[in-house]
Amino acid sequence: MDSIQKILEGLTIACVNSQPSYFKPFLLSNKVTTDWPDKESFYEFFKLMISNSRKSSQGDIHLIIKSKGANKSYYNFHDSIHVHPLLNIVIIEQNDSLHIDILPF
Repeated sequence: MDSIQKILEGLTIACVNSQPSYFKPFLLSNKVTTDWPDKESFYEFFKLMISNSRKSSQGDIHLIIKSKGANKSYYNFHDSIHVHPLLNIVIIEQNDSLHIDILPF
């Protein structure tokens, strides 16, 4: 069973390297939930958002984490040019599980 830290590392690697398939095994973990009807539809949107962020990026993509309270974090993926993040992922950690959502803009 993957730890929360390993799942977050998998998410970061997938986004920074534009390899959404790297995150799929972590997404399928029982420790991960989403608001989507199923994890497959979440994954398809995740792939689309990573593809769009890669097409829009200039240079390498890096992560800036912003915490909002004890359990909620925003994983903002930036490039070296744009002021706003190319990809925003909301992470809520509760009871040894992660709830993940992608902001569309």
